[in-house]
Order: sequence, then structure tokens, then C-alpha cells
Amino acid sequence: MRLKTYIESISFKAIFTLTRSSSVLYFFIGLGVYISFMLTSLASDPVPVHHHDLEPGWILTYLYILSILYLSLIILIYSKEDHSKHCTHSHGSAFVRQGAVVFGFGAIFYTILEIITGVLSTQVENSHCNSPINTFNSVLLLAFIILQITVVVFQPRLNLRFEHGVSQIGLMHLILTNAIMWIRTIVKESMLEFYEVMESNIKEQQKENVTDIKEEIDIAESTKNTGYLCYEDLENNHPAFSDFVTDWTPTLFPFIIEFSLIGCTMFFSMWKYVHVNKDGSNKRFKMNPREFLKSLDFTHSFRGFSLGLLLVSLNLINLFLFFKYASLEDSTDEFISKVANSTVNLCGSIASVMAILSIQRLKDKDQNGGGMDAVLLYVSGSFLILYSVLEIMVGARHNSGHSISGYSHLQILNGVFSITSTILQVLFINLTFIKGHEEEDDSREKREIDYPARQETIFLALTNFSQWLLFTFEIQKTKSSRTEAKFFGPFNWVILQRLIMPLSIFFRFHSTVVLVDAWKNNYPNNKRQIMKEHNNMELVEESRISRQNSFD
Repeated sequence: MRLKTYIESISFKAIFTLTRSSSVLYFFIGLGVYISFMLTSLASDPVPVHHHDLEPGWILTYLYILSILYLSLIILIYSKEDHSKHCTHSHGSAFVRQGAVVFGFGAIFYTILEIITGVLSTQVENSHCNSPINTFNSVLLLAFIILQITVVVFQPRLNLRFEHGVSQIGLMHLILTNAIMWIRTIVKESMLEFYEVMESNIKEQQKENVTDIKEEIDIAESTKNTGYLCYEDLENNHPAFSDFVTDWTPTLFPFIIEFSLIGCTMFFSMWKYVHVNKDGSNKRFKMNPREFLKSLDFTHSFRGFSLGLLLVSLNLINLFLFFKYASLEDSTDEFISKVANSTVNLCGSIASVMAILSIQRLKDKDQNGGGMDAVLLYVSGSFLILYSVLEIMVGARHNSGHSISGYSHLQILNGVFSITSTILQVLFINLTFIKGHEEEDDSREKREIDYPARQETIFLALTNFSQWLLFTFEIQKTKSSRTEAKFFGPFNWVILQRLIMPLSIFFRFHSTVVLVDAWKNNYPNNKRQIMKEHNNMELVEESRISRQNSFD
């Protein structure tokens, strides 16, 4: 009786705070347990030949099953009006949702290949890939990816009710699942890079008639016999499929990484708004892509859009040259990449300065800053600056003896331009948080002076998008930074890249999303005013017809 009375005396605010704090602790405990198991496995087997040797399969099974159940609850129950409200703004912009679809399909493709690989490996004697729990986890992962795409795309405005703490714990579990999916993919990609570097070292040492390579050859032989990514052990029974998967795997890794990144950011935003009435709406918003496209106003954006597409094309050519000609022996493609990257960063720096000067003509908003968006910008930007500082140090200290004149100077310039563009861009984005137009300005006639820094904003959004693609598919590969790998040592550089690059990539992704949002919402929108007037005319007409029917 006393216990019941005591429980009833606890305020809702206290219960809400306790469950919110418990969900955060749950995330860090789950993440810690997973990383601890991986480190323990690595300590017991310093040179694992298979990525499943490192990860605890039962943890993945637990994560996937609960995530599938909770995503199903959101789709079938919690998305209903009795259990949620809709937010006036989306937890993930249209750009993010489109990214979720593109990267989600890439993740689905990779997971299907992983399932087929697990099934076919049953025909290979003593295969490390012949593990029922690993194949089962791949099937669960496929279901999880499909359900997450569904929620991200079709429920972007969902504000869940408290539901006795289930909403907070459930959303944090989804964040944990995506974070671990991100980590395990980075580990698998690192192992692929590790063995590529090792094989290259063995070839170089054999050419130089170095005899002290017995340990590396033994590792390579054990890798060849077991298949460090579950593919090479299929060469005898299914050579065509083995070659296909081996060729596609490095390309598909970034799709999974970015998909899990989108999941983390989207569900974190939903977690922040659990049982929060701020920005809530009694209206239920429905997806209407046609109306959304009609509402986009491209006024005074053509120059910035055209120049931005030019830099996107430059980086796409850069990517094409990397995948076609990159090798661990020749550095010509690396030189071309650094020239292109320096050019893009220099253009970004100039555009940021112009934008900072121009945006002062916009009115101040009521809000004081960007909140969590600004924090994420600072944290991720610091990692990109760290990466650039390492580039400068390598250029200043490393005498590579490269045949291309001025290569060390290019290395330094690339790092300096990267730091400059990052700092200037962070300054400009922070101004976009506090500057903007008032909605009543939509009704008056517009001139270009009413759109200060809009050309620069769309230009910087496209620049960051192209840099994001480049970082995701090229820069984090060891072959794209052979100078740094030679300076730090190839294995050390693989580790440094895996520690620094994820948040550097996130900086480009987050900057793109924030800049697109600023381009869309910080300026007068003629089309929005036309649509509003059209809707008002429809309401007046409906009212007139209703009165006429009543009179009749």
C-alpha cells in the first residue's frame, strides 16, 4: 500500500526525466558492450582473418529483432493519431529522405549479397562463413533496413507520445542499432583496406628480394584459405559470383555507412521531441511530392546552381579517375585529386566570404542560434580540421621524392584551403541560423536585393554535396592518400582514417542539409504566396457554395 502511494506521488516530470536519462545510459552501455567484445576478440586474435571473428553475433540478433519489432509498432500503431502528433517541421528534410532511399537500396543490395554468400558458403568445407547465426542476422538486417526506409520516408514529422517510456527507449534502441551498424561496417572496410595494404607490401618486398616477410606471407596464406570477407572462399565453387561481390563490396560499404548515419540523425531528432508540444500541430500532414515540388522557389539561384553543378562535375570526374586508375603503386591519381580538392575548397572559401558579407542584409530571427545543429557542426568540423592539419604536417615534413614538381607544396596548400573553407563555412552557417525573412514578405514584389547570399548558399550546398560524395567514396580509401600512408605507416594510417574520417564525412553531409534548409526557408517564397492565395480562393468558393446550398 505504501509502495503504491509512493509511486503515485512521483510526478510525471520526474518519471519522464528518469526514462529519458535511462535511454541515454542504455545507448552508451550497449555501445560499450559491443566495442568491448570486439576489442577482446582482437586482443585474443591480433590478426583476424574474418570480420565475423570480431563481432558478437548474439548482440546483433538482439539489436535487429527489437528494432524490427519497434519499427513495426511505429508503422502499425504509434503513427496513429491516438499515439502521436505531427510536427510542423520534418525531422528529416526531403534531401535526407531521398538520401535514405538511395543509400537504403544500396544497403539492401549489399545485404542480399551477404545473405547469398552465407548460403553458398555452406558448400565450402571448413568455411568461416558457414555460420547459421551470421546468415540469420543478415536476413534480420535486410528486414530492418526495409522497415527503417519506410519510417524515415513516410513518417518524417512524427512526434510520439510518452507511452510509459517505451518511445524514448525504443528510439534510442534504433539509434544504438544504427550506430553499431555504422561501426561494424567501418571495421569490415578497415579489414579490407588492411589486407590490400598487406598484399601490396608483400609484392613490393618480393620485388626487392626482401627475405624477412615470412609473417606477412603466412597471414596472406591464411586469409586466402578462409576468406577474410567471406568472398575468397567461394572462388573454387562460384568464381563468377566471388569476383562480382569482391568488385562491388568496396563501393557498397559507403551506402551502409550513410544509411545508418541518416537513421541516427532522424531518430535522434524524433527522440528529442517525444511528448514535446513545441512545434506540434493538430493537423496530420500527408506526403505530397507534387505539392512539395510546386512550393520550391528557385528565384535568384541560377548562377549559384550552375557554378555548383560545375564543381559537382569536377568531383565526379575525380571519382571516375580514382576508380579507374587508382593503385597503391602510382600516385598520379592522388595528385589530380588534391588539385581538384584544393580548387573546390578555394572556391568554397571565396563563396563563404561573399555570403558572410551579403547575408547581413537579411533580418534577424527570434531564435538565438542553431542549437544541436550548431553543436554537430562544431564537433564534426573539428575532425575535418584535424585531418587537414595532418595533411599540412605531412607536406611540411615528408620528402617523398615524388617526380611531380611542387607536390609537397600542393599537399600543404590542400590542407590550408580545407581549413580555411571549413572555418568560413561554419561562420556563415551560424549566420543562417539567426538570419531570415518574415513570412509577410512573401506578398510583396521581389528584387534580387531581397535574396542576399542565396546564390552563394545554393553554391555551397552543392559544393558540400560533391565533397561529401568524394569523401564517402574516395578520400577514406587508403589508395587516395598514399603520401600520408607512407609518412605514418600504412597500417597506422588505416587506423587514423577510421578514427577521423567518419565525422569529417558527417560534416559535409550535415552542412549540405543545413544549407539546403537555409536556401529553402530563409528567403521570400513567391510560389508559397501563390499557393496560399489559391487555397484561400478555394476556401471562399467552398463557403459560398455552402451558403448557397443552405439558402436553397
